[in-house]
Amino acid sequence: MRASGSFALSALLVTAGGLVACQVIEPPGSAIVIDPAVPFLNSEVDRALRSLREARGALPDGGADAREALDETEATLVRLRTYYLPLLEARQRASNAWRLAASGELGKAEGELGHIETTLLALAQSGDQEMSREVEEPLDLLEEARLALARGSPEAPAQLEVLAERLEFMLLKGDLILD
Repeated sequence: MRASGSFALSALLVTAGGLVACQVIEPPGSAIVIDPAVPFLNSEVDRALRSLREARGALPDGGADAREALDETEATLVRLRTYYLPLLEARQRASNAWRLAASGELGKAEGELGHIETTLLALAQSGDQEMSREVEEPLDLLEEARLALARGSPEAPAQLEVLAERLEFMLLKGDLILD
């Protein structure tokens, strides 16, 4: 084998070994948990909504096109405030729960699930029947993960990862759910 072929094969083996090794490394002691609260975004959206409503009120009587544009902008900001931001927080909490469960902090992981459940139930109550259907699967996944945590199952982190992925999917298809 040529030197360049040997080098390429060695590099490939080292890379493959590194990838395999990364998958078997257990997270150290205490998990790093990210605070998912986004009060600064919520307050900015609230401020934008107030400004938008003031601008709509200041329009002259003939500003129908501008009013329509402002109505669309308001609807977008409301969707951001009532769907995307809470769901983004729930997604982050699912990631936190995964980290916590993987590091053995099952009680803290369970606490994150409580916040996620509250968010999903609020989404279901605030939306229409379609929204209620959309949150059914994540709520089922949450319950499965909760049971796995209660049993101390080694499958709990994997179930939490599936929950996080499902919440991410809800974020990505938000326009389809909301329209």
